[in-house]
Amino acid sequence: MGKGSNGNLISAVEKFRLQRPSDSAMKNLISWEEVAKHNTKNDCWIVVNNIVYNMSNFRKKHPGGSKILEFYAGQDATEVFNAFHKDFDRVAKYSKTYQIGLIDPSGSLNDRSDQEKEKAQKELEIREDFRKIQQIALEKGYFKPSYTFFFLHSIQIVFFYLMGFYIQIKYGGDWIPTLCALACSVMAQVLFFFYLYEEKN
Repeated sequence: MGKGSNGNLISAVEKFRLQRPSDSAMKNLISWEEVAKHNTKNDCWIVVNNIVYNMSNFRKKHPGGSKILEFYAGQDATEVFNAFHKDFDRVAKYSKTYQIGLIDPSGSLNDRSDQEKEKAQKELEIREDFRKIQQIALEKGYFKPSYTFFFLHSIQIVFFYLMGFYIQIKYGGDWIPTLCALACSVMAQVLFFFYLYEEKN
């Protein structure tokens, strides 16, 4: 799934956490109360590492789907973000476009109602669950690539391409050999796109 060892992944998370926000974001302090107002799919703000992102126009482009962004609209999504992303260099490259501000450190949390405090407690429990999921995934090596898998997958692609050419050359241009050769070519292309998908994710 990923590239590199467990240690490299952890350092990548830390590196992303320490990234410098965009100049425009650094000039704009936003309270948690203001973030909480933007909690719909068409007005979707999230917070990652105390940086506020406006995901309203990006949610449909999100490789992980729009639902996860909509679920965390108006909330802190730091833990789930760290748990399910691995290519932090790529994320850092494009994320600054959507940064709109920083969480105001002077914002008070003491004025929250009991209902808001209960909701905050549940969010903390969810974050702890994501920490546990990430730790289990790291320990089991789920972020390590399987080179054997990709090698065998490449062999499959080459095999179907060569089989298509072989059928066409060996049995001529009649419609049955042509259909068989076409089926082999289509299969090779399907496997190829599956390979690309696995490589990206």
